[in-house]
Amino acid sequence: MPPARLSRWASQARRWTQPWFRPWSARRIRIFWLVSRVLLVILAVAGRTLGAQHGVLGDVRLYDHWGHGLVHGAGLPVDDDRWQYPPAAAIALAVPSVLETVTRLPYEVGFFLMILAADAAVTGMLARRSASAARFWLLGICALGPVALARFDLLPAVLVVAALVGATDRRWGRVGLAVGLGVLLKVWPALLLPALGRVVGAHGPVPGAGPAPARDARPGPLVVRATGAASWPALARLAGGLVAAVALVAVVLFATGWWRESFGFLGAQEARGLQTEAVPATPFVLAHMVGLGSGPVYDWGSFQFGSPAARAVATACSVVEIVAVLGATVWWWTPLRSRAAANPADRMLALLLVVLVTSRVLSPQYLVWLLAVAACRSLWPNPAATGPASAPGLATGTSPVVGPGAAIGAGSVAGTAPTEGLDLAAGHSGLDPATGAGPVAGMGPGALDQASVPSFAGPDAGVGQVAARAARSAPSRRWITVGLPAICLISLVVYPIRYDDLLAGQAVASLLLVVRNLLLVIVCCFAVARAARPALPRPGRRPRQQRLRSWLRMRLPGPPGPAGPRSEPAMPATSRTAPPT
Repeated sequence: MPPARLSRWASQARRWTQPWFRPWSARRIRIFWLVSRVLLVILAVAGRTLGAQHGVLGDVRLYDHWGHGLVHGAGLPVDDDRWQYPPAAAIALAVPSVLETVTRLPYEVGFFLMILAADAAVTGMLARRSASAARFWLLGICALGPVALARFDLLPAVLVVAALVGATDRRWGRVGLAVGLGVLLKVWPALLLPALGRVVGAHGPVPGAGPAPARDARPGPLVVRATGAASWPALARLAGGLVAAVALVAVVLFATGWWRESFGFLGAQEARGLQTEAVPATPFVLAHMVGLGSGPVYDWGSFQFGSPAARAVATACSVVEIVAVLGATVWWWTPLRSRAAANPADRMLALLLVVLVTSRVLSPQYLVWLLAVAACRSLWPNPAATGPASAPGLATGTSPVVGPGAAIGAGSVAGTAPTEGLDLAAGHSGLDPATGAGPVAGMGPGALDQASVPSFAGPDAGVGQVAARAARSAPSRRWITVGLPAICLISLVVYPIRYDDLLAGQAVASLLLVVRNLLLVIVCCFAVARAARPALPRPGRRPRQQRLRSWLRMRLPGPPGPAGPRSEPAMPATSRTAPPT
């Protein structure tokens, strides 16, 4: 093919896709949400008519059966092995039944209205903070398909988004309330508590950052100390919110009589086998594809492998999950070393990916969890991009500001691409992309976001190290930002479009599932590396490359030349107290 034709096609493709890379206006976000959600509801209702091998309304009909029993006094369906949810899920599933009793609307209509309201709440919270976050959420749910609206996983997702938004505003009571309600709906929002280590415990301005904002004023930029010192009032408010959530749900359960055996779901999880879509089940899927071993059977509400080998793998997965959660809690909450706190959304995303990759169960709707947490990463700026610049007053540990309350916000830069919109790079933070230096005053209008966002920059981070760290973190941001929608799109093809082929061991559907699981593992590795990396380099230390060169110069003989002492280039002096000049 002639290169000129390829060039024309490439330029035409860029023209078609360029509007998607620009920041979306509020009007475009509303229109896209309305059109896409109507299409998803149509696909959920008429998916099999349009060619899908498996329908997605089976669980909605099951919710209808459970909700009807709850409203009419049957209590929790603990005798049904498909009931594997915390007690607050009964309250959520009974809401459409109550609506059906009052307004005569069918249960399916009430359920979709409830889920669409939760989806609209997530979109609204994200759009008020970052247009790129709302765009990522909208496109991700579209890629996942109608299964996202045919399950109630959007309800805990909206609570997790509310908790992360509350954390940016330092509203720890609201954070505790949202996390508590989310845990009682589905257990996975509890992973936010380990991710908040040294964020809730180090809340408030650092010494030299200026006076604290008044109680009635809008919270300013959140500044996290690198010492990990606990803030007991903040922890008390977080615990108070958790207790309030438990008390609220307990009152409803005792008033309705649904409290009996409300925690029996914990034992049911351990009795399950290895679900077909789970990542650890990949070897069994390949074996079934080539005709080795037994295929999946329907049990505990899903198709799973129940051989002794599969059950042994499932037991090992549970052990790995417990170790991962405990290790992350100790690492992020215990001040083992002096480190600036990383993005809590990055932390939770990494821990959630580890749990899902090692889980015995991985239903397609679980990807809604990943999309919600990944979209919230743009609410917290890239720590490597908010370090001190060469302008006065930017080395106090606070966010770089031009006026009162003006802080560098993620996703608010005009022309930010989706692969960069979730975290600001050095060039978007007012720094020279080549040198990492430059005054903030040179930034154009629209590059500053008036929303209060947290900052993790410390006074000892060198500007060159900050820019280098921002450049090194760019590939992981791209992998996560592009990889998750791709995973959702492949999951849409596997379920519900070609799900019967997967159960029958057909090669195409089985290999698609293998590719999706491989992408999940790759994205998990990038997310873990990003969350485990210190937000800023250690104070007073040179970059790794300079330390390696100095070590080699001291131990390797130099090239032959005139005699005389060799001198190393002088390194700029760093100070732990004085700001850079």
